Amino acid sequence: MVGRSQKRRFNLLTMNDRNVVRADTIVRVYVQSDYLMVQTIDGEIYQADGGYGQTVWRAKSALLDQIEAALAVGNQG
Repeated sequence: MVGRSQKRRFNLLTMNDRNVVRADTIVRVYVQSDYLMVQTIDGEIYQADGGYGQTVWRAKSALLDQIEAALAVGNQG
């Protein structure tokens, strides 16, 4: 719409205690050895905390659910 500003929401996901990424920049989530890895559109790769007491596969599933939910909320705005 002309003359109307649109506020875009950026849904941030915490990867670990040092890194947060925008959900809409994530292009790949994968397991490398016992680590959960996330790659963003700019090629950066982050190690994501898996969650205390979770297997890496369960943590991957939970992270994918979080990404999907964040993108769904972002598309509503």
